[in-house]
Amino acid sequence: MKYSILSNILYFYRYLYREIPKTAVYHGIEVLGRILLPFFGILMPGIVVSAVEGGDLFRGLGLIGLAGLGMLLCNGLLNWGTYRVYFGENWFRTILQSDAVLRETKCLYRYVEYGDEQKIIKRAYHSMEGGDWAVSYRMLAYPKDLIVNAACFFLYSTVLGILKPWLVAVLLLLSFVNYGILRLRNFWQLAAREQFAQSDREINYLKQTFRNTEMAKDVRIFAMYDWLMTLRKKIFGKRVKMERRHNRKMIAVDCMQFLLNILRNGFAYGYLIYSCLRGEISVAGFLVYFGAINGFSGFVTGIVNTYSNLKLANADASCFRRLLELPDIQQEGRVPEALYRQPAEIVFQDVSFSYGKQKVYDHPESVKLNCFER
Repeated sequence: MKYSILSNILYFYRYLYREIPKTAVYHGIEVLGRILLPFFGILMPGIVVSAVEGGDLFRGLGLIGLAGLGMLLCNGLLNWGTYRVYFGENWFRTILQSDAVLRETKCLYRYVEYGDEQKIIKRAYHSMEGGDWAVSYRMLAYPKDLIVNAACFFLYSTVLGILKPWLVAVLLLLSFVNYGILRLRNFWQLAAREQFAQSDREINYLKQTFRNTEMAKDVRIFAMYDWLMTLRKKIFGKRVKMERRHNRKMIAVDCMQFLLNILRNGFAYGYLIYSCLRGEISVAGFLVYFGAINGFSGFVTGIVNTYSNLKLANADASCFRRLLELPDIQQEGRVPEALYRQPAEIVFQDVSFSYGKQKVYDHPESVKLNCFER
């Protein structure tokens, strides 16, 4: 079953807030700090230049001091909130891994040994590896990135809209072109993922075969050395060709994005310089708009990249969620609740057994053995 992006985001956030409720407050502090800090950053140069041009020393110093204090407070709250969030989300990853192991021990044997469920379980565990690259971290971090980038986008659009509304429209149109390029990259990456998965299985099997000492006898007896070397060359050669083909596509995408960014930023900066030379905007305004354009481009690119990465992470999130939602043996109706909740017992009653003529058991009294006894 594949879940929607929104469904998986809500699932992981509800899970986190149920296990570690305080993380919701830290998330709010972190997001607010990440929105306000860059906004203060683009205003600061304009405030400094405006204070210098005004010639009022005390007023200028007061404005600079207030802006600096605002940046200092935002930075402090951001660092504190980010630290607490990072600690909580790492602990949450441990909780999820523990819950996944427990769920696997409670579900039917066939889910973990064969069939589509086995593949889902293996991929689910693999998705939780890699530390900060684990799927739980990505499904929590990317939505926050989207909120921050979207909020900053609207803030910067307001600043640029004061200058020229059509400038915002042009920058936004070019950003949609960038989104189309990233969708193409995602399509290639998803297609390559399946090919790489098959290649990885072949390579892993080959490695296990080479490390298997029992296979060494067969290799010698049947003179399989040359055949194995030819097979290894074929498998690794196929993988190298796949890597090269995939890398060429990724380089092409990066080049298209680079050229698009040059076109977008070059056009915007050129217009700013032209307006400043004509006296339509002041030097302080030029600095503010210059920072806003730079930030606008970055945040729009951030929205596109983050959503693109979120779509890739959603496939792994669906696998992990499927593992956590596998029905256990009690839900399947295979085991009575009383037996499921307490240790099982084995009862020997009216049992006889012998080795030849030597009697081992000869109709003894009933013997109960707890399954957890040694």
